[in-house]
Formats: sequence, C-alpha cells, structure tokens
Amino acid sequence: MKLADTGDSKSPALKKRVGSNPTSGTKYKKIGGIMRRQYKELRKFPRYTKIIQVDCIVKSLPDDLIDKKSKIKPGETFRATTINVSQSGILINYDYILPERTILDLFVTDETIVSKNNPMKFEVKIAWTKRNAYKIFGRFSAGLIIIKGNKEDIDKLVEHFN
Repeated sequence: MKLADTGDSKSPALKKRVGSNPTSGTKYKKIGGIMRRQYKELRKFPRYTKIIQVDCIVKSLPDDLIDKKSKIKPGETFRATTINVSQSGILINYDYILPERTILDLFVTDETIVSKNNPMKFEVKIAWTKRNAYKIFGRFSAGLIIIKGNKEDIDKLVEHFN
C-alpha cells in the first residue's frame, strides 16, 4: 500500500491510500480527481429517512460496561429522534451517551402512525454509537438492531417512512 502525501508530511493521519491499478478488475470511480474504490451496499434492507420523536426506556446495560457515573440507568426514560428506519434497524439521535450492547424498549407514539393509546413497542440493541458534529437532533447517534417487535408494526413503520 502506498501513501499519498496530502501536504502535511508530519501527520501520517492526513495521508490517503492510493489504490492499485484501476485496470486490475476492481471497480473505481473518479471523485474529485482521485480514484476511489466503489463499495457495494451490504445491508439486507433499504433505509427510509423520516424524523419522528420516540420514547426510550433503558432495559439493561452491558454487564461488563456498567458505569456508576452513567447519567441514565436501567428503568429510566429519554426522548430520541429517528433519522431513518429499515426492516432490521433504526438510526436515532439522542442526548445521553449509552454503550454498545445496551438493550432499550423503544416506543413510537407519533399520532400520524399509531393511535394515542396503542403505541408501537420494539426491543432494540445498540449496535454502534458516535458523537454528532451538530446538536440539531441530539448530541449522539446510535444504530439500533430490532430484536423484538410485531412484524406488522415494523412493516407499518417502514411504510410510513417510505
């Protein structure tokens, strides 16, 4: 692997990979004067973007990562904003950092999707988290995997987003 100099020879983090010969069978696309490798989408289901408010209850934190200084404990609730949804997962933005593998109960109470007295409930697990650059919908993002949920509710949610 070669490294291309980006102008700051003191910082190896600012050096970019230079791919192998573009004619070697790998698909490349020219972006901004640089040949970039094209990646195939690995997700099984498409994602649909729409923003709605959801309620979350922390069901359990990972046993090996329980922190006594955590701002939110099992049994406590918080609000989050969905960014996108698919048949297998949901992307949310929220204000409290939670570790990966945290189990949540997520409730969809938006009246354009469900009746006020009958919210959708999903049991989800945090697959990954990251800090957001902007705090528009929350300080953190989390990718959630749907563990349990009514199939009709998942279909209805995806249909609403689609």
